[in-house]
Amino acid sequence: MGEAGVLVVFRERRGGSRAIAAAIAVGEPLAIVAIAPRGEPRARCIVYTGALEEAIADAATRDLRDARAILGERAEQATFVLLAPEHDGDVAEWALRAGLRRAVVASRRLGRADPIARELARAGIEVSVAR
Repeated sequence: MGEAGVLVVFRERRGGSRAIAAAIAVGEPLAIVAIAPRGEPRARCIVYTGALEEAIADAATRDLRDARAILGERAEQATFVLLAPEHDGDVAEWALRAGLRRAVVASRRLGRADPIARELARAGIEVSVAR
């Protein structure tokens, strides 16, 4: 990204719409990121295969397509990135390298703390939660 902007972590259409709306209100360029985690799974109850990794990446790609549709004409000024982090901290590291110092993340279901929001905040990025 050429200038500072706002990172929007886009996960699914409803929560992603709230995050985009909150980020637009800030009035800075948007960097829309969909996350397709890679590496070792945290849950021990599934077999992690290449097909699962591919399905996760496909879902994240659809999320980016949805984000582009939600933004409409504003999509031309936004940056869209599919991140495939392998380790904790990879998303925050990417955001810092891209010059992003603010982020908007949609609130999670069940009120659980969002690990990406925590990671970004630990890296010194100002995080807002869109509810």
